[in-house]
Amino acid sequence: MNACVTKFVPKTRAHVIVIAGSSKGADTAVVLKPVNSRRIFDTKIREIITKPNDF
Repeated sequence: MNACVTKFVPKTRAHVIVIAGSSKGADTAVVLKPVNSRRIFDTKIREIITKPNDF
């Protein structure tokens, strides 16, 4: 999930769905409210749609 939050920099103020994973495929999806990269610690995860079992 760290990749979902830190590598996504949208240009919108709406909630967005972010999908991330590894070489085995996408295994994590979250709904979040994006922020500017200078305020990355203000990112708000609104909902976890799916995550790996070993999270």
